[in-house]
Amino acid sequence: MIKLFGWEGQVSQRIQDKRTDELSSLWKLKVLEVLNAVIKYATESLAEMLLMLMMTFHDSHIIPTIVMLITYATFTVIMKQELSCTHLVFDILIAF
Repeated sequence: MIKLFGWEGQVSQRIQDKRTDELSSLWKLKVLEVLNAVIKYATESLAEMLLMLMMTFHDSHIIPTIVMLITYATFTVIMKQELSCTHLVFDILIAF
């Protein structure tokens, strides 16, 4: 039918347009799949590293010390507050 009416050029162009749209959609899908895999791998690796760190230092006092230092740094640097015994140290002792 297509050949009989001479529609080969029009049908071929329509098929080519649809194929171009399909390839564009497939490209976007593959990029999203790669990004998903990278994020998943990075998240799993980070979780494994944190778990290994926790298991390595579970009996030591390194992690609480680091958390306390981060708390002090946050209070003084980010919140622009003065570090004084009467104001902060007793609150920190209660928290830790």
